[in-house]
Amino acid sequence: MPFFTKSDRRRERPDANRRRRKTGQQSDFTFFIETSRAVAILLFVITACAIGYLSFIGVSTAGPQLLPNQIAPMRITSAHDFSYESRVQTERARNKVAQQVPPAFRIDMEPYQQFSAKVRVLLGKINLLAEQVKNVTGSERALAIQEFTTNYNQTQPHRVNVEDVTILLHHTDANTRRIIFDNGLVTLREIYREGIYAPATMFLGEENDGFSLLNLVRPDGNIVEKTIQSEEKALQSLRINLIALNVPQEVSIAMFRIFRPGIQPNISYDRLKFEEIRQRALDQVETVVARVTEGQSMVEPGVVVTQEQHEMLNEYRRYLASLDEFSLSFHFNELIYNRFLLVLAVLFGAVIYIRIEDRETLRSNGRLALLALVAVLNLTLIWLIIFMGSHPLLLDDPRWVSILPYLAPYSLAPLIVAILIGQRPAIFMALLISFFAGIMFGNRVETFAVSFLSSLCAIWFCQSVRVRKTVVQAGGAGGFVVAVSALLFGLASSHDLMLVGRQMLAAQMAGLAVGIAVAGIIPILEVLFKRTTDVTLLELTDTNHPVLQRMQLAAPGTYHHSLVVANLSENAANAIGANPLVCRVCAIFHDIGKIIKPEYFIENQREGVNPHHDRSPSFSALVIKSHVKDGVDLAVNYRLPRVVIDVIRQHHGTSLIQYFYHQAKQKEKKESEALSTRVDLDKVSESTYRYDGPKPQFRESAIIFFADAVEAASRTLKKRSPQNVNELIDNLFAARLDDGQLDECPMTLLEIAQIKKSFSFTLLNMLHSRIDYPGDKPAAKNGDHHDKATKDPPAEPDSQPQAPLQAG
Repeated sequence: MPFFTKSDRRRERPDANRRRRKTGQQSDFTFFIETSRAVAILLFVITACAIGYLSFIGVSTAGPQLLPNQIAPMRITSAHDFSYESRVQTERARNKVAQQVPPAFRIDMEPYQQFSAKVRVLLGKINLLAEQVKNVTGSERALAIQEFTTNYNQTQPHRVNVEDVTILLHHTDANTRRIIFDNGLVTLREIYREGIYAPATMFLGEENDGFSLLNLVRPDGNIVEKTIQSEEKALQSLRINLIALNVPQEVSIAMFRIFRPGIQPNISYDRLKFEEIRQRALDQVETVVARVTEGQSMVEPGVVVTQEQHEMLNEYRRYLASLDEFSLSFHFNELIYNRFLLVLAVLFGAVIYIRIEDRETLRSNGRLALLALVAVLNLTLIWLIIFMGSHPLLLDDPRWVSILPYLAPYSLAPLIVAILIGQRPAIFMALLISFFAGIMFGNRVETFAVSFLSSLCAIWFCQSVRVRKTVVQAGGAGGFVVAVSALLFGLASSHDLMLVGRQMLAAQMAGLAVGIAVAGIIPILEVLFKRTTDVTLLELTDTNHPVLQRMQLAAPGTYHHSLVVANLSENAANAIGANPLVCRVCAIFHDIGKIIKPEYFIENQREGVNPHHDRSPSFSALVIKSHVKDGVDLAVNYRLPRVVIDVIRQHHGTSLIQYFYHQAKQKEKKESEALSTRVDLDKVSESTYRYDGPKPQFRESAIIFFADAVEAASRTLKKRSPQNVNELIDNLFAARLDDGQLDECPMTLLEIAQIKKSFSFTLLNMLHSRIDYPGDKPAAKNGDHHDKATKDPPAEPDSQPQAPLQAG
């Protein structure tokens, strides 16, 4: 079989290979940026300045946005003298004037006209009765008066009694009766003209000695202020005027009883005229100009904010905006100095936490830059929302300002960190964002508590992100926590239910928006910071990936070997708490370099042809080692994640290709014996037969390192008993450990024991035997061919140190 086909020779030309080879190694500059402490310190300083500005300098001296009836968390004093037209004070003055404007009424004389007609009818009938009983005395007279009274009361709406009629007939004549009736009607007319009101009239309020001052509308339309009297005062006036007549007392009392039903309220409310009068009075109220001096306290801590204070704060914001205080200008003073000390203290605490809990992050400037970027991005969005509250359109409507704290994306940075780095750094990021968010919203403890709780809830939902909708659900869960908090705080503060509903809706929509934004940002950050999420890894498990399809066609044995290694690795990762998805994906791709020269690896050889027979051991070792570099080259070309490239480079570590190393020593020994010289076995250099490494650097890489060797060696077992499998695994692990292959991997002896146990369990389940079926045995003829093939030298004897037959 020719060593290279025509196409292989064209593809493998040294010049072209040097131009196109991509090793996956970092350049010197990239390595410097990734590991330099100077870069880390510069990143720390930039982050501190950015967070300091966003948390403190960028926030106005007018303090946080406050709502009427809200308890102020801090004292806010004016840094300038300014004045403004106070709508609240002006409205208060207008309300005071409006309350002092008496209602407008019209005097209705119709009740008097009706009663006057009734009284004159009564007078006429009494005069007729007087003529009838003129010559009658005694019982007949009394009977006639009784009959008259009864008939009158039955036919007339006006009521009289027998006693009053008797008194008028006995003490007066017709002329006297006419005079006293006319005088009584005159008195009653004057009383009606003055106006009579009922004590329960709603517009007049409490009685004041029976008189009230109000606006009366004259028939000509003019309005005059006039004092009117109540029904009780009108009756008193009527009694006095009737007593003043020159008649006996019995007659005046009888006349009072007859005229008393004539006293009725005769004023009616005129709304149009009242509105006209009130508007005229309001137009005369001047706009109140409020003045605030420098250093004046506008709001005190722990005090409920009034409408007047709320207006003052908003006007102060407008004044500051006119001075361009909201610009990005920097004015250093003692307050800013103290605030920056607080920021530095918090960030130093973050560094200490990372050093204790996540040293890998502290050694990687890329991970530190990711943490800094998402933190600053999150705080920038919160700052922009606070800045929006200073817009004049929102200052005039506190309802919209009230929803701003619930629109802030508190869980944005924690979600990104949870997905790209891990849960524990995400929890600390949530604490950091919540702390500064509480400060930015005016040192509000409730903001800190709610934002931290919502972030924790979102992080909990992102414990295992396999599909992108999980991220949206996590954001929605965080928003739900904020919405419930808005409801509880609203009910506790007796806020309007419509306002609370808007706050809850804003919180829920903000949470969903955060989830959608994170789902869209994550792929970008994966590329920028070379991070790999479970979502990306899960997509790589699709066997339709182009490089996997090439492997299935060019190197089917290697493809099957990779699937078995993936199963071994995934189960072992679950056993020790490593990332099983990383193990599965990296194991599937770890041997993709074999598709370049698949015939040099025993699992791909067919018909017993082994090209190593015609090659020197050093050349064979070189070809075997090249599959690592070829795999890195393919991984880079196919844009596989960094973790896959690292596993491809590390899955053999710096282990020795023992078969060809031993073969080289035997060859050297034979040549020395043929030349009758002393055998110098040290002339064969181990470096020629060792992989270039590096050694496994992380647990998932070490798992695949061992799984690759165990899977290859397990194929050489003739008896697949638990004892043989465990002995094989123990020997492999012991040889690799003695060779120092795990010197650079943070793996404990307990984890190694758990991996060995998992490998044993998985292998025994995969290598189980089956019963022989009766019938012809054509496979016997093929046995010789199989035995012949297995007697050839192995294609990649690098996976098992002591076994003569192996595959890698």
